[in-house]
This record gives sequence, structure tokens and C-alpha cells, in this order.
Amino acid sequence: FADSRDSVGDNTAHASMKLPHSYASEWQSLFHEPWSDDTIRGDAQIITESIKQKYEQCPEPEQALQQETSSVASREFTLDALAAGHANPLAYYYQTSLGLSHWGTKDGVDDREPFTLNGLQAYSIKERLFEAWSIGDDLVGEDLNSDTLSADIEGDHNSGLDVVFEHLIAEGALARQPLAGMHFNALAQDASALRTHMFASGRPVRLRIQSMAVEGSDVHISGDLYYTGHGQIELSLSKRVGRNFFGVWLKHVVWNYYLHHTKPKLSALGETHYISATQHITLPALSEETSVIYLQELLTYYDEVLVAPKLFLPETAYVQLFGKESEIKTTFSGGFNQGGESASLFWQRACYFSGLNHDPSDIPDMENLVPMAQISRHCDPDHGSRKKKQPSDPAREPSELNRWISVEKLK
Repeated sequence: FADSRDSVGDNTAHASMKLPHSYASEWQSLFHEPWSDDTIRGDAQIITESIKQKYEQCPEPEQALQQETSSVASREFTLDALAAGHANPLAYYYQTSLGLSHWGTKDGVDDREPFTLNGLQAYSIKERLFEAWSIGDDLVGEDLNSDTLSADIEGDHNSGLDVVFEHLIAEGALARQPLAGMHFNALAQDASALRTHMFASGRPVRLRIQSMAVEGSDVHISGDLYYTGHGQIELSLSKRVGRNFFGVWLKHVVWNYYLHHTKPKLSALGETHYISATQHITLPALSEETSVIYLQELLTYYDEVLVAPKLFLPETAYVQLFGKESEIKTTFSGGFNQGGESASLFWQRACYFSGLNHDPSDIPDMENLVPMAQISRHCDPDHGSRKKKQPSDPAREPSELNRWISVEKLK
């Protein structure tokens, strides 16, 4: 029972096997009981009869497999879904495949008018600001050419902000005037430094990839990417760039695969620039052979993410790649007035109940997981928390061995 609880169908079925929604709000109770040897041994002492009954209503693996056989011939994935699965595979598995969440539910509608913005609201508004600062016209893949990629695209950087402001007012996302204008202008000003770095090589253009077939697989990929004259651009509104770094890597591989298979003359522009308020990370262009191998590996890894929990913590993994040795333990366990990744309920559940038998206080071995293995091949061996090893098979990396990922700190 323990094995079937946190692994879906022995790697045969995934997204269709979600638990009932009512279970999503009750699984937190598993962590509210005092820990003992008895509770750790199994579910019998800690899961109520009602929760067990709800779990038993889930389809058997064989049923789920039958439900999916009709769609195996061709699968359509969005870039956002793939990036989310790679950015934090543990949370993605529990939230997407099992339909679980440890967010509390709201009791009705707040009858008080908000006069300030919380962190998530401000983050969401900044995302919409950057969308407005990019070129708004959607471009299909056939419109991508050397002129649009290399041109120094100019325009009013504040264009579209009035429309965003009007939409936010209509949605009730801002307080009434004059507070609405004050909050909105403060957010725009706060994001201006990041906008300066974003526009360093031209105003970003939105590229829409439509059902791109992946060589050697049954997968088609659709989604939006943003690019400038220097390559793809990704933004992080958070200082904690590790949270999304591995999702950015997935998009980087897709970007290079797209260029090689649709615009080979532009493949030299395969760099990705990941910009946050504190760092500018440049991912090097990949060869055609490497982009194919990497994307196939990442898609296989994504299938694994959907059917079983992965002992992977993105911020800790990022520090292992690019940070200092002393930062690894702090990122994992936490420090003074700072919580660590190991406090995540998803992490605790995976360690205790997935059958992986991992001590939640121990940093997991993540080096052999596909994203880490790929990225390690492009890390400068003279920098980071540990010495990076060269690829064991140089033929897999015919031209990238001297092209490292660069991490520049911004002032």
C-alpha cells in the first residue's frame, strides 16, 4: 500500500490518476500527528478511515493505463507544463499527478477592502508589466528570421502600461484611486532596473511555437518563448533564481532544438539569458546533436516525474552547481530567520511515505538526475561549490566543452 500511495501505476499511468479533490485538503493531517516509530511504519495508525476510503476510489493502475492507450500515439505538451515539471519535480508530482496541495482553503470572501498588495499579488502584477514591455504581437514560428532576431528593436518601453492598469482596476486587483495609481507606479519603478537589463540587446519579442514534433518521440510541444538579438530571454522576479532555473534549462534546450530544426542559419543565437534582480545567467548555445539528445532525455525524465516522486530540491541543487560549499547546508536546512527546502511538506511526505526510505534531514544525491547531469557538463570546473567532472563520453559534447555557463552578479 505504501508503494502504490506515492507512485502511480509503477511508471505506467500518471496524470489521469488524481486523488479526489476532497483528499487534497485533508492530507495535511498526516503531518499533524506526533512522530513515533509506529506512525512512521505505515498508514494504519495515521490515516483516518474516511481518507482511506477516498483513496480507494482512485482507479487501479490497469484502469488508468487503459484510459490512456488511445492517446499514446501523439502527446501534446505545453512549454509551461514541461518547465514546471523540471523546475520542481517533487511539488509538480504531488500537485499535478496526485492533485494534492498544502495550501489552506479560504473561508468565504473577504468583506474588507485591501489597501495594500501582498507578495504574490505584487509578483503577478510585475509579470503582467513585463508582458506589456515586450512586443505584444504574437509571432508564429514561420515569422522568425534574421531581421527580427538581430534588429535592435525600439519602441516606447512604457507602451501598454495604461492598458494593464485599466485591466487591474476592472479586475479589482488594485485598491481604489489614488492608492491604485500609487501602488502601480511603485511596482513599475521597482521593476525598472530589471527592465534595463532585459532591454540590453533590444526589446523582447514573443515567439509562439505551435505543435513542434520532437525527433524520436511521440511528443509535440507548444508554447511561448521570448527572444532578443542575443537569444532567448527569461526573467526571474525573485532573487531566489534556483526555484525556476531547471525549468529555464528545459526551455533553453527547446529553444536550441527549435532553431536547429526550423531556422538552422540562426542556430548560433541559441544562448539563453536568465536575468533576475541580482544575477544574469548565460546558458551557451547547443549543437544540433546535443539539443536532440538533451530534449529526448528531458522528456523521458518528465514522464518519470509524472508517475513517482523525485528526491530533488531545486534551490539546493542550484547551489551545488553554482554556489559555495557553505551555502549548500543553509539552503537545505535553513539558517538564522530563514527556512530551508527540507521543511517542505512535499519533501517530508516523499521521504516518509513514498517507499524511498530517505532521511529528510539528509541532502539527497541529485548528481545523476538528468537535468543535473546535463547542466554539470557545461559548468566551469574552476567555479562553484565542487569541481565539475568532464563528460565521460566526449562524443556527446562535440563542441560545447569550452563553452561554460556564466553567472554574473548584478548591482
